[in-house]
Amino acid sequence: MEIGVGEVEANEASALVKLMANSERIRMLQAMLEGEVRVCALADRAGLAQAATSQHLAKLVIAGIVVQRRDRQSRYNSIVPEWADILRRLIRAAEQHDALRTANSS
Repeated sequence: MEIGVGEVEANEASALVKLMANSERIRMLQAMLEGEVRVCALADRAGLAQAATSQHLAKLVIAGIVVQRRDRQSRYNSIVPEWADILRRLIRAAEQHDALRTANSS
């Protein structure tokens, strides 16, 4: 069976992997898997300044992974439902990869 990936699909996949290849964003996404989270809570959880957190969130919003809701002066962030399962599987795969790597290095 031959798997063909066109240039457009390869570029999109590459951009998505690049977006996910950031530990601060992963920690922020993990927090949002638990539910809607304010920017200040995400900043605390990721150990980042609010400005840096907002920049990361902007990239995730543009990519269509995160949505924001405003309530007066607060912004609440959550993962688009279609992405939640994908992110859980990605995190699980990373944990399994780490466990395999650790087992193979022993």
